[in-house]
Amino acid sequence: MSLTPYGKFRCRTLPVLGALLVGLALPSAALGQAQYSVLYSFCSSANCADGAGPSGQLVSDKLGNLYGTTAGGGAYQAGTVFELSPSNGNWTETVLYNFCLNKVRDCPDGYNPVAGPTFDNVGNLYGTTQGGGAYGLGSVFKLTPPSTQGAAWTEAVVWSFGAQGDGKEPVSNLIFDASGNLYGTTSSGGAYNGGTAFQLVPTAGGQWSENILLSFGFDPFNGYDPRAAVAFDTSGNLYGTTVEGGAHGNDGWGVLYKLSPTSQLPWTETVLFRFRTGTGANPLSAVNFDSGGNLYCTLSAWGVNGAGGVFRLTSQGREHTVFFSGTPDGASPAAGVLIHGNTLYGTTELGGSVNGGALFKLEGATKTILYSFCSEAGCADGTHPVATLISRSNSLYGTAVDGGANGKGGVVFEISAGSRFSY
Repeated sequence: MSLTPYGKFRCRTLPVLGALLVGLALPSAALGQAQYSVLYSFCSSANCADGAGPSGQLVSDKLGNLYGTTAGGGAYQAGTVFELSPSNGNWTETVLYNFCLNKVRDCPDGYNPVAGPTFDNVGNLYGTTQGGGAYGLGSVFKLTPPSTQGAAWTEAVVWSFGAQGDGKEPVSNLIFDASGNLYGTTSSGGAYNGGTAFQLVPTAGGQWSENILLSFGFDPFNGYDPRAAVAFDTSGNLYGTTVEGGAHGNDGWGVLYKLSPTSQLPWTETVLFRFRTGTGANPLSAVNFDSGGNLYCTLSAWGVNGAGGVFRLTSQGREHTVFFSGTPDGASPAAGVLIHGNTLYGTTELGGSVNGGALFKLEGATKTILYSFCSEAGCADGTHPVATLISRSNSLYGTAVDGGANGKGGVVFEISAGSRFSY
């Protein structure tokens, strides 16, 4: 079963797109300083051996190289981990790893990495695959860089999901704590088949042990089906979202939750907010904090014209949603927001001037569309961004899962300004 983080709810994300003009998408020529460019278009090689469908968040190293994953393509059509390196104004792609090295044994190294990778403090990359592993239901992998420049990276499976009572099908990226433990979510499985929040602890001999911090689904009122990563506050509590649950008598529209550490498992769950059609619904994104301790996430459905919005929960418990409206405004955000001071940056999977998605800036309740995807012939600029943006200096970087110069495969993009983006 495929559980992409952006596709399952599209049927009810946009019941009506309409033509309500709440925000006007600005063409790239009207952006003034801001300039959009494609750094790399996937499927540039035969059979998309360079990867296809980048849906995860990028990471960068101190030299400015970008790293990410593609959910498809690669040598075995099961996804890749890639590096993009800048040189004299151009970017070169290198596939660091091709998943499903051994199809005969059902891809024990994993396949379909939907989420992006995460660095540890010595330069290894960690991530999740939605399928494969020892049980065929997903894995956590580690990629170790070579000791000799230009040699191959080494992949190892840190954890295989799918044993009895374990989670299944992770589509979130991972985070580390100060002790080197890993945290993430699985979209299904667990004690009640509603997904899990998990911790992986390194042990002697390079092995890892798992703690299931919470199995979702025991009470649907408290949420289930977590697709996004978790985030720490300064006290060691974890925060996240579920796509479903939150209401008795039906599936509900998802929740915003907090997990507090306890001396024994599971951790204590507190539901901070239960989404409904009027507030926006079905959060696919992770939670992010501003400097005042306010929580932000995006909602992929409902609200104005069914197009979702950006949600804020203040430290005093007050909620507010800035809604999207469809075309030519944005619609159906799947990615979280990048916060710089009082300014938020993000993407929507749909909407924009040609319904290929949009890149937006949000200052208070004022929303500006910085770029509309699929503005170029054949969507050479990419279409349908679903990953959270990252920033370096005066640029934002992200991925779009489709389009590109080759008509498919997706892109890595940059949007830059003459001066730093608002902080």
